[in-house]
Amino acid sequence: MASSEVEQLQIEIFRELCELPRDALVELCDFLCIAGGALEHVTGKSRGALIKIVSRHMQREELEKQEDDGMTDLLLCKDKMTELLAAANLTQQQTQEADLQEEQRQKEREEERIRKEIEALQLQLAATQKQSEKDKSDTREIQTPAFNSMLTQSTPHSYPPTPWHKDLKISGQIGEPGQKDRLTFSSLARQIEHGRSKGVPEPEIVDAVIRSIIPGMGLCSYLEGKANLTLPTLRRILRSHYQEKSATELYKQLTSEVQGIKETPQNFLIRTFDLRQKILFASQEDESGLKYDPGLVQNMFLHTVLT
Repeated sequence: MASSEVEQLQIEIFRELCELPRDALVELCDFLCIAGGALEHVTGKSRGALIKIVSRHMQREELEKQEDDGMTDLLLCKDKMTELLAAANLTQQQTQEADLQEEQRQKEREEERIRKEIEALQLQLAATQKQSEKDKSDTREIQTPAFNSMLTQSTPHSYPPTPWHKDLKISGQIGEPGQKDRLTFSSLARQIEHGRSKGVPEPEIVDAVIRSIIPGMGLCSYLEGKANLTLPTLRRILRSHYQEKSATELYKQLTSEVQGIKETPQNFLIRTFDLRQKILFASQEDESGLKYDPGLVQNMFLHTVLT
């Protein structure tokens, strides 16, 4: 019976050894007087090596020659391990709680920043609408029929169409992220870049994008009330609305992209095409941290596809 109890205790000790972190194993070796005077026997040892050192110590022949088959030493070791394991769990719990608290504080700071920005935008929107009504009232008496026709077709950010190209029109409507039958971010980015390649002025591209937003959405009201809205700023706002990643994150994703197990080569190629265009689109923002050269992105795209 005594031998069976010793064997069961050894099994429990070995199981708990695997749960102890490295620092706790070093402390256990010191407690068992097997670490050396200056811890020279455990310095630089890995966690697995420390577990082997303790295991060999608990299975040494001297224990079997004792009257109680080493039960006393085993119990002392197990009590110390239980103490170390409880301390390690407490430290881990405290670390997790600290991380959660920091995450909550960051979330609250971000919510406060967004709230203040929304309040400022609401004030700006109200002032813009008031000024717009005043301007319409002041100019109503001197407007010619031709000017009235042009004004009716314009938005708050529109400019008189140039005689050498048609007004840009975005195909599809911008809705909420993930909403079915609505314009995706990739399609919108492609149409914006197509307009730029055709020489359409940036203010007209901005107006075309605003016109494509579903009426009544907060995004539409926000953009219509934002003064001096530039195309790079619009890109940043659209990426935030669609919850898209930054250019750096997208480029990092492109470097490690691989074909899925059940993914066809055609689908993988289309997905990497889409990722490449998102990087170029995000890199054109004024506030983008890094400006990725199109040639660099194209080379990485080819490397990823060929690999």
